[in-house]
Amino acid sequence: MSSVRPFAFLAVCLFLAGCQQAAPKTTAEDAEAIKKVSNARKTTETLFQICELYKGQNGQYPDKFEDLATKPEGDAGKKWSGPYVFDGKLPKDPWGQNYVIERSGEKVLIFSTGPDGKAKTADDVIRKEEAAPAATEEAKK
Repeated sequence: MSSVRPFAFLAVCLFLAGCQQAAPKTTAEDAEAIKKVSNARKTTETLFQICELYKGQNGQYPDKFEDLATKPEGDAGKKWSGPYVFDGKLPKDPWGQNYVIERSGEKVLIFSTGPDGKAKTADDVIRKEEAAPAATEEAKK
């Protein structure tokens, strides 16, 4: 029986060493990627808040981000009191690409195309306008 204990101890040590080797390690490259995504999220939120200000003053979201920096032509520019962004300069995402705005009626989608620079792919960093909560049955009564 005493020869089983050292074997069990050795098995447990080997198991724990294997778990440690299998555990994912955060590299400097991973940390940089996480930082870039975090910065893109913050900027999409800031751009959304700026679009909200624009909507409050102009009655609708901008059709394109350039409308935040440069007065739009025609009716869209009548109430414009910009520039709304960064001294009239639009920010780039952490990967050097332009942020994207898509407006559909009263909804707006703001996003970064992420590391691959292509829209509508898995690595996009998206900020969606949350829909207002639906009224409950009790509130309707």
